[in-house]
Amino acid sequence: NHAYLRKVISHDVMNEFNLQYQRFIDFFKFQPDFIDSHHNAHQYPIIRKAFINFIFERSFEKTPYVRNTAVSLKKLFSNKSDFLKSFLISLPGSSFKKLAIKHSFSTNKDFWGIYDLNHPELFEEKMNCFLKNIERANGIIMVHPGLPDDLLAGRDVYCDGRENEYNYLASSSFLNFLKENDIRLAKFQKKQ
Repeated sequence: NHAYLRKVISHDVMNEFNLQYQRFIDFFKFQPDFIDSHHNAHQYPIIRKAFINFIFERSFEKTPYVRNTAVSLKKLFSNKSDFLKSFLISLPGSSFKKLAIKHSFSTNKDFWGIYDLNHPELFEEKMNCFLKNIERANGIIMVHPGLPDDLLAGRDVYCDGRENEYNYLASSSFLNFLKENDIRLAKFQKKQ
């Protein structure tokens, strides 16, 4: 990864943030409530500092909520079979979370959703485990649901897994699990 090798140029990162932000504004005609990045790149060295600067330099009516992937070591151990992957995704999240809190950004307390994507058949079991273990007041579970088409199938090796996740999340089994465990999905509530 270029960010870890310090081969990323902060100015280029800032330009990309500004370009994508402007595209969002041009298309939706309002400012985003939430900002993150593909593969959590906003948490990587150099990029995270540019990200913080970008938020400060923009004239947001309300500072957007930002996602972090930090998970406590104790909780990482509970994700036994996926510990290493969870740890590697959580590590940059821990540094970013500290920065986000230092700058009074609204961010999540907990993060789940990491599992071996080579085994999409485990999604229901994993999702139920994530829901039971997550910090309920302010946690995020990463999911990848989608309905495949030829274009997606040609670009994404996880196409079948996306459909599997979609089917479970749209099922009565999922709704029943939520009800039985007194879990309510809700929009993130930013600090006032």
